[in-house]
Amino acid sequence: MAKAEKAKKSNKDKTEKYYNYIGGEWTKSASGEYFENINPADTSDVVGRFPLSNEEDVNPRGRSGKKCGDPLAPNARAETR
Repeated sequence: MAKAEKAKKSNKDKTEKYYNYIGGEWTKSASGEYFENINPADTSDVVGRFPLSNEEDVNPRGRSGKKCGDPLAPNARAETR
């Protein structure tokens, strides 16, 4: 087993897990799946575990985005200078 693989397995429990910030709240990924971000300068260093987000993560909470309105809607005003 490669040195980096051993380090990734041994550091998995110590590595900080991050969440999605949606609608002003930190939320777990709907899928429950995460990926490990590896430091390219030191491949034995796992920077953190980040959610593998999908459409299910965004759509139910999409209400927060709708409060602002759709800037690409046909009746949206362009900013004046």
